[in-house]
Amino acid sequence: SGLPAFPNAYATLYDSGVDADTIPLLGAISYTIEHCRILLTATSNGTGTTSYHWDFGDGHSSTGQSVNHLYADTGTYTVQLQIHDARSCKEDSVLVQQQITIINKLHLQFTSTGTCAGQQVQFTNNTVDINNAVQNWHWQFGNGQSAQGRHAAHTYQQGGIYAVKLQAQLINGCSYSTTAPVTIEQPVAFAGNDTAAKTGSNLQLQGSGGAQYEWIPATNLSVPFIANPVAFVAGDISYVLKVTSATGCTDFDTVHIKAFDRYEVYVPDAFTPNGDGRNDRLRPLGFGIRELTYFRIYNRWGELVYTSSQMLPGWDGRIRGKMQAPDVYVWLLEAKD
Repeated sequence: SGLPAFPNAYATLYDSGVDADTIPLLGAISYTIEHCRILLTATSNGTGTTSYHWDFGDGHSSTGQSVNHLYADTGTYTVQLQIHDARSCKEDSVLVQQQITIINKLHLQFTSTGTCAGQQVQFTNNTVDINNAVQNWHWQFGNGQSAQGRHAAHTYQQGGIYAVKLQAQLINGCSYSTTAPVTIEQPVAFAGNDTAAKTGSNLQLQGSGGAQYEWIPATNLSVPFIANPVAFVAGDISYVLKVTSATGCTDFDTVHIKAFDRYEVYVPDAFTPNGDGRNDRLRPLGFGIRELTYFRIYNRWGELVYTSSQMLPGWDGRIRGKMQAPDVYVWLLEAKD
């Protein structure tokens, strides 16, 4: 072989390989996102029995090399992966972190038409559904009522500002929502309290509650399209006041006028003590009355519930501070002309 010969020579061979137990444990995270659902996969250089523990940063966790997770809300989350490797001679572990950002790709949006209480409001869903990902739509109208479907309609019975919520449930389980305020108007017409006037006199009406007014009928009115027209009292008559708000919402109220040819006192046969400013008190209406001796009201058991020697303010429907239920009451009155 061309090599010198050495009698009784010995050779020692050394393994130049690296001991696997001395290599540090390394790990990495790869992922794919579909809306709020994420698929996470762990890789490592572990050589023994390797385990994986995931913390998704939203209070939930899981185990396994590949996991699926559904985030309830958009935002940025720090995912932590704990890898544990049980090698032949020792155990090792490593912590890997990855920031994940969940965004709403649907851009939910809607518009509404109609702003009046008692009339139907139309809600139009203007969301662009990418790849037909939405499985169903859910509406919450801010007053405890809800509906299903891409578009919706709802009638509010009371005026106010309502927080309307549109929610999209995706096929993959993700859910997104948006909320917007909707203002509902409810004008309150007031034609004034019922009153009495002498036949042949002029009486100015006192309307309020709207941007536009119309008194019906227009009989004996100076101008029927203003808030406070003058009425010529030719006899008993009732006027209906229609008020219209700046946005076109309407409401109605009625005033009754009792005409007298001589000195008389008139007491309405009903009143509504509900605090709305309309006929809240029962009181006598007099023409030419010099003095009210007494005005007394009794319940059906003969108990005196109200007494006064003044025309105003009248009975508010309470007995010893407690509002009474609707019932029949009897009144007695004495006046001097």
